[in-house]
Amino acid sequence: MNKNQTINYIPYDKLDVKKWDTCIDNAVNGIIYAYSWYLDIVAGKWDALVIGDYEYVMPLVTGRKFGISYLYQPYFTQQSGIFSSNLLNAEVVSKFLQAIPPKYRLIEISLNTFNTHNRLAHFETERRVTYQLDLIQPYQQLCAAYKINTIRNIRKAQRNNVFIDENIDLGLFMRFTREHLRKKAPELKNDDFLRLQKLVSYCIRYGKGRISGVYSDHNELLATVFFVWSHHKPILLVSASSDEGKRQSAMFMMIDQFIQKYSGSPYTLDFEGSTIESVARFYAGFGAIPTEYSFIHRNRLPLFLKWFKQ
Repeated sequence: MNKNQTINYIPYDKLDVKKWDTCIDNAVNGIIYAYSWYLDIVAGKWDALVIGDYEYVMPLVTGRKFGISYLYQPYFTQQSGIFSSNLLNAEVVSKFLQAIPPKYRLIEISLNTFNTHNRLAHFETERRVTYQLDLIQPYQQLCAAYKINTIRNIRKAQRNNVFIDENIDLGLFMRFTREHLRKKAPELKNDDFLRLQKLVSYCIRYGKGRISGVYSDHNELLATVFFVWSHHKPILLVSASSDEGKRQSAMFMMIDQFIQKYSGSPYTLDFEGSTIESVARFYAGFGAIPTEYSFIHRNRLPLFLKWFKQ
């Protein structure tokens, strides 16, 4: 990045989405969350910071409440931040964050695992982790890194004769996921599930995603999962299990089957992360390695707006 290059703020209706998506295609840190179509589905309108002819880009997912503009991280989008096919260093990242327009009185956004940065004045930073597993090795080597409890649960599912269906109907997937995901993510609203359905439908249609289900030996749906793909990185975006599915260790079987199917491929399976210890332990049980990224926060709301986020 040339020190004299200007970081330009571009509103949604002025964006060149073809150039944007070309940048994401070629970015050293490209990820599916950053494509224009993905952002359109999960966020609607969004603005951006751009350098040059879309050499460096940063999406700004905007909201407005009570006349106040803010930036937020939409559901089903773990990471955001700065993307480029060029070198990304702490200086570049810090300059982008400093260039966020001051009209955004509240900022709560995630960067990505490539966005290292210096200490940020006026921002609070929280270190978060996503769990990743390189699948380049043969399955025998990958499963040798499984934790004992993971192996025990896979064998339990095998004894229960659960089986996997990779052609599960979208409607059934959404009904099951809505019912059981709400138990662990009650903050999800009806609009969020409508966005998820649109996202799943789009990704399947254009070869960017796959849904699967695990059934019991008497044909009861036990668990569902939705993977999205780009840049040789499948991401476990959404998963849900019924109480019976948990008892039968259905999700262990699902993930093991995925690893077995794509072992020896130049893919990195991203489980996403979780602050819930049991979920993080589940990911680590397959040999996944925690990889850090930053969640940044800045609150310049007036004191009398403490209830703003409610």
